[in-house]
Amino acid sequence: MIKAYEKIKDISYYSTNNRLMLTKANLAMLFQDMAIDHSDSLGYTMELLLGMNRGWIITNWHIVFERTPLCGEKIKIKTWSEGCKRFMADRGFIAEDMEGNEIIKAESRWVFMDLKERKPCVIPKEMEDKYYSGIGAAIEGEKHRMPKVAKETADDIYDVTVERSQTDTNGHTNNTQYIAWAMDRVPDEIYDTMDGYDMRVVYRKESYRGSRLRLKTYVEAMGDEKMVNTFVVSADDENIVHAQVSTLWRNGK
Repeated sequence: MIKAYEKIKDISYYSTNNRLMLTKANLAMLFQDMAIDHSDSLGYTMELLLGMNRGWIITNWHIVFERTPLCGEKIKIKTWSEGCKRFMADRGFIAEDMEGNEIIKAESRWVFMDLKERKPCVIPKEMEDKYYSGIGAAIEGEKHRMPKVAKETADDIYDVTVERSQTDTNGHTNNTQYIAWAMDRVPDEIYDTMDGYDMRVVYRKESYRGSRLRLKTYVEAMGDEKMVNTFVVSADDENIVHAQVSTLWRNGK
């Protein structure tokens, strides 16, 4: 019988925000840990892949929240690979509460990289066969398209410099850091009173320790809801876009 890889995770205090809700950056960390654990269970450990100068690099997230888990809660996370196409693979995630209710679903896209040459490489057939689950997408028809911004002028501009603690084993800015930065730029009146129920992320260009980045945030009203888009660009050349994080917010249920 085909099954997803699954584990039960505790929502710890340090992973939540001022409302004791799991932060979006820490959710992305949990999902990535699940992807690594799943890969390990198939025999493709980080040590093995690094020894081959190979690794998976995430390019897209789309995460939809029915509700956000709270501090002290246990959730069951399921993940699976939907299949590979040359050097790309799509991975689905579902999070459930302990009563079996689906509270989060997500789609992600990954590229298999030659870490030395910094370019995509074809996924070996044996690896493709082992990863394939036969399970469909968590979000049907997902194309990973990012919303366009109608406003010309940003509502908020904030410069950051990448610190050592914000980089990964490759020396690049950890992808969850872009989400953390973007959430910090969401206006207080939205972040403190509304629920972020939809998040899309695209990663376009790597940055490194010492990189000077600029966060340009645009807030748009959509009836009773809000859309917040943060573009992470180079502080030296705003035409270079490193990432975009787009979130939709609604009044709490």
